[in-house]
Amino acid sequence: MVGDGIAECRLNALKALKGKKPYAELSLELAQEADKSLAKDASLEQQANVAALLASPARDAGKL
Repeated sequence: MVGDGIAECRLNALKALKGKKPYAELSLELAQEADKSLAKDASLEQQANVAALLASPARDAGKL
């Protein structure tokens, strides 16, 4: 499915940008999109991964 490829690309980008404060705002936007596009029936592991990837850039961007 095309959506799965896009979601995987977002997650890979987030992993690459993790901890890089100059890119915190971009990471936060990507994480929010990944969270919104997460399937309703996504596994708990997928949900936890997205939540963790959302929290890190939110902290770096001063949003938490």
